[in-house]
Amino acid sequence: MGRRVFLKKMAAEKALAAWRKSLRQAGWQLSGDETLPVADAIGRVTAAPVFALANAPSFPSCAMDGIAVKSYDTFGATESSPVTLTKEQFVAVNTGNPVPASCDAVIMVEKLNEAENGGVVIHEAMSPWRNVRQVGENAVKGAMLLPTNTVITPAAAALFLSAGVLEVAVRRRAKVAVIPTGDELTPPDEPQEGKVPETNSTLISATLKLWGMEPTVWPIVRDNRQAIKEAVFEAAEACDMVLLNAGSSAGTKDYSADIVQESGELTVHGVELRPGKPLLLGVVKGKAIAGLPGYPVAALVDLDYFVKPLLFSLCGKTKSPEQVIEAVAASTISSKLGDEEHLRGKLTPIDGVTHFTPLPRGSAALGSAVEADGVALISPDTEGVMEGEKFKVRLTDTCPPLDQSLIAVGSHSLLLHTLANELRTLDEPLFLTSIHVGSMGGVRAMARRRATLAGIHLLEPDSGKYNLPFISKYLSHQPVGLLHLCKREQGLMVQPGNPKKLSGLACLERDDVRFINRQQGSGTRILLDIKLGELALKSSSVKGYDREETNHVAVALRVARGAADCGLGIRAAANALGLDFIPIEEEQYDLLVDESFFGSEHFSWLVETIKSSTFRQKAQEIGGYDVSSSGEILLSPGDDC
Repeated sequence: MGRRVFLKKMAAEKALAAWRKSLRQAGWQLSGDETLPVADAIGRVTAAPVFALANAPSFPSCAMDGIAVKSYDTFGATESSPVTLTKEQFVAVNTGNPVPASCDAVIMVEKLNEAENGGVVIHEAMSPWRNVRQVGENAVKGAMLLPTNTVITPAAAALFLSAGVLEVAVRRRAKVAVIPTGDELTPPDEPQEGKVPETNSTLISATLKLWGMEPTVWPIVRDNRQAIKEAVFEAAEACDMVLLNAGSSAGTKDYSADIVQESGELTVHGVELRPGKPLLLGVVKGKAIAGLPGYPVAALVDLDYFVKPLLFSLCGKTKSPEQVIEAVAASTISSKLGDEEHLRGKLTPIDGVTHFTPLPRGSAALGSAVEADGVALISPDTEGVMEGEKFKVRLTDTCPPLDQSLIAVGSHSLLLHTLANELRTLDEPLFLTSIHVGSMGGVRAMARRRATLAGIHLLEPDSGKYNLPFISKYLSHQPVGLLHLCKREQGLMVQPGNPKKLSGLACLERDDVRFINRQQGSGTRILLDIKLGELALKSSSVKGYDREETNHVAVALRVARGAADCGLGIRAAANALGLDFIPIEEEQYDLLVDESFFGSEHFSWLVETIKSSTFRQKAQEIGGYDVSSSGEILLSPGDDC
């Protein structure tokens, strides 16, 4: 069978409008409301207006602890001319008590002074109905308390009960079928070699639950046309919407589009959206059906852009307004002309400007969806955003307070993850994210003021010093601080037992040794080149010198899986993956600090955390780190190196 092709791709906005129109024409609606006790209806949507069945309160009640009086008896009372009330002229009351029929005001207990014979002295006259809650103050019998299609909040529930409403009619939750498809899938609790754990149904169904829907996950359906068709028909009979996951593209086993086209209406097949292009939208048996991409981030984008507004409309819910801020690009961002791109990233304020640093792209980059503070909305009419250019960013639901966000752009270190965890345990937590672009990448980010911190471990061969010579060379125009984080061991990471019997870097010129390198600009790559020069070894003689990874764990993983015999990295990464380690160099790892952050209260919290016994203990447990001098300030902004 030949490859299918997409129908004409549609702009995302037009695709959503077309799907809405198709569903209106099909008469798609939510049938059947339900009546629930008020306490069980919190968070649900009203199916009809709710009216008060009683006045609330139903009697004049005291709003204060004190005494109930006739306001007439208090007239003339002032600070200089107090009035004494006899015990026959007042009644002691507490908050919530009915106001005695003979009284029309309440004086709070704090304003009373005892007089002889049980009387009280007052220094202020009371107007009629002062400190008295009138009948119907909260609700008048017959008045509308809440209109149709309104979410019932805890406050609304309390109001209902006070007004005699014990049950309320609410919209039924939309039932949504989630059908995972694919021969390559296996349940996560039944792992199989060569199979992919099926996690998208959890991702999708959990998102639907957060939206107040009622998802049902079907068992995995294999790539069989008839089996998928039967599952779709069964789901359409039982649910209000069907979400097919995977099979929406144009491959030889992507049957979803044909099934929808044959069985109903295929409204959309392919959208101008990145990620999320391989999407289908349509109608089957009068029910909404969407075919979501198999890659999780793409599925999330389409779920939020297309599925959420339709389900909210169906259930009478109002989509909360998105919080959108203006940010500047921390680096140039390229984008494909013609596609609206939703790019996830981290946000960091520096001197009153919020910087957006992109996270790894890709429809399968689920970690980016977890870590993102915001989503940059890049117009289909542009080819991207230039560094320093302003653009709009939609904040994610998990975005921390921006004034508590820190970003470290530079060398990879497992210790930064430990530090980030410890900072989150503070009474007022700080949220540290590290982005791995190598030490020189960190220096460049700091020079352009695109990061709060930058991890570096740069050896200057002539002096044998770390980091300070590079600050003098590359950051003389930009005052920065330097904070010592640790010393750590760099060496060759080799497979357990060291099967190639490697003893050091001199072994890299052997024909039977496959090496995996770090990227250009990383401190580890610079160290390697220095050491190769000392040994008079040419990089061309190292098999794998041009094969690169961007962090120590990735290098260790390549070695652990047998894709390389060795790689230069830190002992902590070798320990993490159970590799043997051949020490080469103890290096100094420091943090460049932006001048606006240096000396701030948050900076002092950072230093205290690094110096803490808890942090140092955890560093020792990882192994390969010397933290005896951690937290020492090596350079203040403006000082000579």
